[in-house]
Amino acid sequence: MSSSSAANDKLAHDSAERLAAQVSERLAAAPLPPSPLSRPANPFSTPSSSYSNISQLAVVTPVTSSEASFSEAGPSNATRQRPGLVPLSPLSSNTPSAPMSPTGTTSFVGSRFIAHSASNASLAAPGLTHRPPLSSSASVSTGMSEDGLWARDVNRTILDFLPAEDLKSSSRQLHPRLKFKSRRIPQGYISEKPWINDRQHGDRILLIITIITCVIGCGIMGVLIWSGISSVTNYKYCLVMEDDFSSGTIDTDLWTQEVELGGFGNGEFEWTTSNSNNSYVEDGKLYIVPTLTSDVIGEDNLLNGYTVNLTSDGTCSSSTLSDCAISSNSSEDIMIPPIQSARLTSKASIKYGLVEVNARLPVGDWIWPAIWMLPTDNVYGSWPASGEIDIMESRGNDHNYEDGGYNYVTSTLHWGLDSDTDKYYKLHNSYKLRRDTYKKFHTYALEWSDKYLTIYVDGRLRQVIYHTFSESFWELGDFSTTFDNGTSIQDPWPANNNQAPFDQDFYLIMNVAVGGTNGFFADDVGDKPWTDGDRQIAMHSFWTNRESWESTWGDAEDRAMVVDYVRMYKICE
Repeated sequence: MSSSSAANDKLAHDSAERLAAQVSERLAAAPLPPSPLSRPANPFSTPSSSYSNISQLAVVTPVTSSEASFSEAGPSNATRQRPGLVPLSPLSSNTPSAPMSPTGTTSFVGSRFIAHSASNASLAAPGLTHRPPLSSSASVSTGMSEDGLWARDVNRTILDFLPAEDLKSSSRQLHPRLKFKSRRIPQGYISEKPWINDRQHGDRILLIITIITCVIGCGIMGVLIWSGISSVTNYKYCLVMEDDFSSGTIDTDLWTQEVELGGFGNGEFEWTTSNSNNSYVEDGKLYIVPTLTSDVIGEDNLLNGYTVNLTSDGTCSSSTLSDCAISSNSSEDIMIPPIQSARLTSKASIKYGLVEVNARLPVGDWIWPAIWMLPTDNVYGSWPASGEIDIMESRGNDHNYEDGGYNYVTSTLHWGLDSDTDKYYKLHNSYKLRRDTYKKFHTYALEWSDKYLTIYVDGRLRQVIYHTFSESFWELGDFSTTFDNGTSIQDPWPANNNQAPFDQDFYLIMNVAVGGTNGFFADDVGDKPWTDGDRQIAMHSFWTNRESWESTWGDAEDRAMVVDYVRMYKICE
């Protein structure tokens, strides 16, 4: 048996002896009981009485629960079940038992007791093993029920009773909880608590300063938030143009299909057409789809001996000859643009208002979808002096493309004295979808007034650009005052007009371009199959390496920009 078990047995033995002594004292102080025939059956209805012969009282000794049983001497010496006794679960059968009294015993385990008489008969509590008969001539037995500890004679007359409440109180006093003692910490060691013993007055001052600073910071933050919200004006808008494409065809009263060959100043590789292969309405949606030119004129004509003249048939939308006619010539490395696509421009225009376009973007390497605006009249000069608003631009490359594929959209404002001084990078930003792509439908919107211009995706919380007209674009651009030859540079925009050049009417453009030499697809990024520079050389390289990108385009549904609706509003007077 372990040292802790021995200590517990000794403690139990001492506890039992003390409880027996209490019962003995009460029995010694009481007169002899009346005749057993006149004794009431209920021990609680009359005051308890006890024998004066204390030597006949059973001695209390500790035992293990494997030995615990209850027995009493009765007239028939028969074994009976004692109701009301608390059952105790037996311990291991090989646990040694404590010595027993020759006259009788009261078993003690924890704070529960079972009595043993000196007779040779035994009465076991439920769930307990029987104890071997005891040899003694004692005529008094003790026991315990759920109500308390009792003593009685052979006639089952209650001689004395100790309530359970007194037993519990005594048990707590005899069995105090042992405190945990660590073997790692030396006895008498007191841990240091400098934050309690060495607390300084300065600590409280620092705490107060911290709390005051937090309160002031929260107040300032609240003022800034309120100021920002109050600065946004919710204008009343009047509808200028709306197209949900429910008519089943492209409405020529609302749109113009631009037909050109020249690349639109970006060196793009497409020939924009009005053919139904490249732009059409299906199921209430507009499709703008890039296709291969060789599917229409053949690959041999694409590279040599074929002439396209859009002026002769009156379809060209440009007044520049190079935008309207071209002849393929293999000896001079001149080819027809290898891609056909479409570009639609709105006939409506607005100055200050709201534009909303709900669209799904295309998938495929080097595809370049765009929703943007140009001024109706170049009031301040040729591009970019009169401005450009790019509501949405993206790339059809997948999400692994380093500069951002179909999970990115960008928005930009272009302005400058000429193409070399375009300050677009000062008002340019992108928006990336973390757990989604733009292959699904999203709403691209522009809000524009004489106070601010903002571009966002699916609501103001997904803001891409926000610009207030707090300074002129001349000041924002920080332009040089002289050219390299010493000639003075003049501000092309009116003084005291911070909105210019974005103070004129602009119209809407929707198109799907492919490739280009203006740097939108940077060299040496994503295995780009051409190098920026000469457009004809770039188109030849792009076409020669078509095996690297053609498989990424998928069918017409995948490589198309699909538009659900377009709405243009102006600010109501």
